[in-house]
Amino acid sequence: MSSYDYDVAVIGSGFGGSVAALRLTEKGYRVGVL
Repeated sequence: MSSYDYDVAVIGSGFGGSVAALRLTEKGYRVGVL
């Protein structure tokens, strides 16, 4: 079993999810997109 370490999990990779993930990574968060 694999273990992942993210600060935030974004559910959905559409326009809103990808923009949210981009903004969070720009602020230094580790983001996982599902």
